[in-house]
Amino acid sequence: MTDKKETKRLMKFAKRILEKKSLKNLKKVEQEDKIGAIKYLMKARLEREYDYLKERTESMKHKGSDVFFIETKLSLLGSKIKLFNVTHHKDDFINMANLFKQVQKEAENV
Repeated sequence: MTDKKETKRLMKFAKRILEKKSLKNLKKVEQEDKIGAIKYLMKARLEREYDYLKERTESMKHKGSDVFFIETKLSLLGSKIKLFNVTHHKDDFINMANLFKQVQKEAENV
């Protein structure tokens, strides 16, 4: 796959994950370094969101809430994030995004 096609494909994912400030900064990056920068920024953002959800779950657990289902989905989410960071495939992204939404809904309902 050519660099431009891969960059365009990765930007579709990045637009759903990254903040606008990060996307603006990506425009300044040279084409040859852009793919690596996009992958790094997406990985960092996903890990931050995952860590935030883990911390939130731990605080809910200390308050005495039942967080079994959230913890189960979080453990699965960690592996889905790692898989997406390796493959950067559309199906992996969709599965990971859906699982993120499920975990967030579970956390709100507890």
